[in-house]
Amino acid sequence: MLLSLSLLSLVVALLVLLPAARGLLSPASPGTPAPKNPANAYAAATEAFVKSDPTYAFGLYNNLAPSPYLWQRGLAAYAVGSYAAAADQFRLDRSVNGGDGEELIWEFASRAKGEAEGRKLELAKSIFPAEGRSRDPRPVVASTVALFYAFFTSDRAQAEQAATIFAKRFERDDRELFYSAMYLGLLRDVQGGAGRDALWARAMGTKYARKSLDSFERGDVRSGDFMVATVGNLLLNKK
Repeated sequence: MLLSLSLLSLVVALLVLLPAARGLLSPASPGTPAPKNPANAYAAATEAFVKSDPTYAFGLYNNLAPSPYLWQRGLAAYAVGSYAAAADQFRLDRSVNGGDGEELIWEFASRAKGEAEGRKLELAKSIFPAEGRSRDPRPVVASTVALFYAFFTSDRAQAEQAATIFAKRFERDDRELFYSAMYLGLLRDVQGGAGRDALWARAMGTKYARKSLDSFERGDVRSGDFMVATVGNLLLNKK
């Protein structure tokens, strides 16, 4: 249903779905002094991000020492359009977690966004494993790696067919529906944006996403999925 929404309807849907837009959470104030304690700074950055303030969150994450475990910084960087910083963070993450397919996906998206098709082909071959065969044990993530690889290294008609099969494969499980719609939206974002917003709105309309949003509204940041906040911020801060 969400795939047929008009742009205006999408905006209305976001106002309903996103906690900061509903006024249930107030974005962090850029004038708020950054916590000096690293643990407090990390917590404040994460809270700002789930409150739909990725710019302030990114600034706080940047105050922390570089770490291959700070993947949240990469997502905040992507959300605010700092793609080089995002790519560098995901590359650093891969130094200790090379089998995580999501690090591959986000690094590729960060480096490929805005590039010519020839450059995207080069990046796909250099970042993804041979033939897009990921070691990630999560089916939706491993399939996303394969889809991204195929999409930028093979015939476009075949790639679109693969995208259709991918979308249908993960429709039954609500969590996998969220992730498949999120990553299909990211794929369209790398392509140029057509169809991206409808897919991300579909992800945010899942019960899985709404459960995380409810947790954020209660102030329970740990119980919600950071990726739900990521999609919400991408929709509100389109680049």
